[in-house]
Parts: sequence; structure tokens; C-alpha cells
Amino acid sequence: MMLELAGFFGGESATVPPVLAAMTTNLLVALGDSPERVRQSQRSAFG
Repeated sequence: MMLELAGFFGGESATVPPVLAAMTTNLLVALGDSPERVRQSQRSAFG
């Protein structure tokens, strides 16, 4: 994933958004937010 973010691997960044979304969800839930609210926020942000 890091090589893809840096532009050395992959062309369309197909793996980055799902991985970053999962990592962000885990972080925000660990900080006290509810999983449902995090997913709702991600849906509204990414369409």
C-alpha cells in the first residue's frame, strides 16, 4: 500500500481507499465514535 501511495506501484489506486477506510474506521471507533456513524460519514464523504 505504501508503494502505491507513493506512486511506485499500481495505476488506479484500487487498494488504497478500502484499506484507508478500514484503518480510519478502527481508529475513530477506538477513540469513542460508533461504527455506524463512522460508516455514514465515510459514505457521505466518498459518495
